[in-house]
Amino acid sequence: MSRIILVSNRLPVAISIHPDGGLEASRTDGGLPTALSALFAQQESVWIGWTGLRQSLTPAQLSSTDLPRGIIPINLSKQQVIRFYERYSNGVLWPLLHGVPAKVTLEAADFHALQIVLHRFADAIVKIARPGDVIWIHDYLLMLLPSLLRHYELPNRIGFFLHTPFMSTEFISQLPLTDEIVRSLQAVDVLGVQVARDVVAAKSWGLMAKSYPIGVDFEKFDRLAQRADVMRGYEELRQRYPGKQIIASLSRLDYSKGILTQLDAIAELAATRQDFVYRLNVAPSRESVLGYQDLHDAIVARVASINERFPIIDFTYENLNEREVISLLKATDIQLNVPIKDGMNLVAKEHVAARREPAVIVLSQEAGAADQLTEALIVPPNDLGAITASLRQALDMSRDEKARRWRALRRGVKHDNIQRWYESFMTDLTNTTG
Repeated sequence: MSRIILVSNRLPVAISIHPDGGLEASRTDGGLPTALSALFAQQESVWIGWTGLRQSLTPAQLSSTDLPRGIIPINLSKQQVIRFYERYSNGVLWPLLHGVPAKVTLEAADFHALQIVLHRFADAIVKIARPGDVIWIHDYLLMLLPSLLRHYELPNRIGFFLHTPFMSTEFISQLPLTDEIVRSLQAVDVLGVQVARDVVAAKSWGLMAKSYPIGVDFEKFDRLAQRADVMRGYEELRQRYPGKQIIASLSRLDYSKGILTQLDAIAELAATRQDFVYRLNVAPSRESVLGYQDLHDAIVARVASINERFPIIDFTYENLNEREVISLLKATDIQLNVPIKDGMNLVAKEHVAARREPAVIVLSQEAGAADQLTEALIVPPNDLGAITASLRQALDMSRDEKARRWRALRRGVKHDNIQRWYESFMTDLTNTTG
């Protein structure tokens, strides 16, 4: 029987090392692994990805770890993680894909580490690939992998899906290995991107891509939002902020998420009214990558400055678990979500799926989700006045208008769910007549 070989930088499990040297595998929450894990469980699949550790494990250590069936971990040393993940992937590729200049200048040792990591992934795929298996590679970190697999003369059909926005040609001079990346993406059978703007951007690079907007598991979020422990969390939040509308933002620490602009909009809004509370959670991310700790410090300082004048921000810097996330989404009257640029932005769709009662989303026009969530209040991410005005509009919106907009959003998110995304991509990838 043919299988799907999923390949991504991260696995759906995180391996941790206890003080006594023992290893433990636990499920990861959020991001790409969460989006794909339900599909992985349904299918005859293998999943290849990095362990998440900044050190290599011995075969004996890996065999002692209770990994789910079908998981194949890739070992990377501390230096390989620094040079491939932190410097090449997140110091250069990530900012360029999000319309920001590169954060670091790469060195020869970075390119050497890149080749080692790519060959490690390729070797793992070649070792287990059978005739008829299809290979589905995910995201920007592995854009150079398809051409390496073709170099190995692997005959299997290969699909690649880019979860981030596709890069503008204005940054071509800053992109290392430009020709190699283009040739690698030309080597796949199906090149998938999020939305129409990404198809246009890919075409400017001479690439033929198709839009497959990723969704969420609507039924799962809708069901979990009714669970007793989530309901308790929801009630606790409503009681904590009596008589206030809850404006909330959930994102990880990243300059592309527009967190400081969101705080500035909240400050402007609070100068004229305080009939709301702003619940902001930022999940720690990439703190060892250049600039991220500075961003964290700037957020903390901005929150403190605003709260000195208007004590309306409830800020946390932590990884929320699934129950906490869904409780907060269910309690959120207005989601403030204005990334500078984002491939899709699934938290907007998760909010729609998790909350049955009408709410409002203030959403950046630069988030891929804006193409589908047209009943949200769509704003330019750098227009502070427009963001603040939309927050006022959301606070004052009639219940009838909220209900009309929310019904349309719920219908769309339920229809364009993650299963539909997966099936549409896999239909094209397994179509050998195209």
